[in-house]
Amino acid sequence: MKLYNIQKKHFILPITAVLVGLITLTSVFPQAAQARTASLIEDFASRLVEEEVKPQFPETEDVPASYEIWVLATAYSSDVGQTDSTPCIPAMWTFNLCTYYKDYGHADTIAANFLPLGKKVSFELKGTEGIGDHRYTVRDRMNRKYNGTRRIAVWMPTRAQAVMFGVKRMKMKVYPYR
Repeated sequence: MKLYNIQKKHFILPITAVLVGLITLTSVFPQAAQARTASLIEDFASRLVEEEVKPQFPETEDVPASYEIWVLATAYSSDVGQTDSTPCIPAMWTFNLCTYYKDYGHADTIAANFLPLGKKVSFELKGTEGIGDHRYTVRDRMNRKYNGTRRIAVWMPTRAQAVMFGVKRMKMKVYPYR
């Protein structure tokens, strides 16, 4: 609560001072105040038009990992035998794995019970069909028998690819943003 009061004070005092100054200026010199206000507004508007305002957010690839952990990784595909009755819909139910793969051509989904949905991760594993080349997103969950373990499953487009992946122990980097 104290922080809110400090921030409020820092914003309200300068604004109040400006308003009091403008009121005083307009009562003493009404034409000069009107001309000055018009020039300030015109200057501000011209800056907005001239300068393209771009947000200064870091790119996802530029953010360093928060921490690294070792995980046991397997793979799965959208088969009813490996999932439930809706194989293309993961735990993040607004997402469709099959449609995404068809539209964009790459699979970047993993299932993990120990990370929140939407968390970004990457892997340090060379020579495994490009698995270490880009960031993955936690969009699915595993069977509850894997709760409390550092086990993940990487989604693959076909069952054959999932079988070829096998079981691997990998170092996984976890990133701070969802």
